[in-house]
Amino acid sequence: MKGRLCRPEAGYGIYVAAPDAFPPDPGGSRRFQASWQIFEGVDVRVERLVEEHLEPRRFLSVDDALAYAEDRARAHLHRSRVRLSS
Repeated sequence: MKGRLCRPEAGYGIYVAAPDAFPPDPGGSRRFQASWQIFEGVDVRVERLVEEHLEPRRFLSVDDALAYAEDRARAHLHRSRVRLSS
């Protein structure tokens, strides 16, 4: 599994992963599924998992899956903060 930690704002973090979640297609190509987590914490210690999502879409590469998951997680975090502050 390949993943990366994104820290868009202090106190919150996003971890996105693109595990090789599916067996090879009949032609032998690999597909990847994206997942992401938003957590509240300090530095690398996770204090509370806020959201976790598995994306059912399939991607041709790990990089494509990671980019999609990161975009979705950032948008979700932004929407959550707008709702909380209003």
